[in-house]
Amino acid sequence: MRYVFRVVFIILFLLFSQFDKLLAGWLIVEINQDQYGSYTMQSTFIEGNMIRIETTESIVILDIDSSELCLVFPSKMLYWKGKPEVLRNGIIETLEVQIQVMMQQLPASERQAFQNEFDTAMLSFGSESLTHDFYKLIEIKKMGEEENIVGLKSTRYDIVIDSIHFEQVWLTNEVEPYAATELESMLELTQIITKPSIVTSYRNSPEYIRLIKNGLVMRSVIPGPFGESVSEVGTVREADIPDALFLPPEDYRPASLTELIQIMLSGFEGAGQESPENDKFRLPPKSPIDY
Repeated sequence: MRYVFRVVFIILFLLFSQFDKLLAGWLIVEINQDQYGSYTMQSTFIEGNMIRIETTESIVILDIDSSELCLVFPSKMLYWKGKPEVLRNGIIETLEVQIQVMMQQLPASERQAFQNEFDTAMLSFGSESLTHDFYKLIEIKKMGEEENIVGLKSTRYDIVIDSIHFEQVWLTNEVEPYAATELESMLELTQIITKPSIVTSYRNSPEYIRLIKNGLVMRSVIPGPFGESVSEVGTVREADIPDALFLPPEDYRPASLTELIQIMLSGFEGAGQESPENDKFRLPPKSPIDY
């Protein structure tokens, strides 16, 4: 009789463990409209510290526990997987070579001044003191407006930097897709594939992370010279996410670091300015996470 009870207990345990797994994942679908009226869609799959951000032309897979990212290019049927510092060092080395080529085309009298400016820029690249000074200018104001977005009550916050309004954020606390995700590590992992801008800088600030840590941004509105760029959640729900979704396709070819950097730099040249879908580095046409 005890044996029967043990078997039943084990079966129930396995069933409920599997049931928990079914509820562990999240799917978020966003619709983005840039200031020129163009629309794109982005799907984000979340299961703890595993994230997949997908558009029709690019996929970014984040393994936060191992501090690795995987960049997938469906149109080219290739991918790159590795540590962000390896990619960062490769990009810096590539830029240094390009700078040296440019310097050879300058008159000899201008080369030293150009070299000094480049050296100064590289020393300040990622400077913690500059970042800290910028973060002190950020103010997040909770406004009185509330709105129901896909059934979730959302509250408006304005992001203000040195008295300039940069963004309206509509946040809900009724769902917490990133509750089991290390947000700070996630943002650090994606920093190398993020197109530098004021928007992406303050989204990495402690103030912004505290705002979104226990909720979800349902709508983002960024004003621009030709209109507003709007990103809005169209779907957010718990979902069963298979493990294979966090792996590159088996029939895709691994890209070399040099090949990847060429793709990224060509994407950088074609990237727009302050629209939500361009805030992240273009892996064409956009990548990955704003929230």
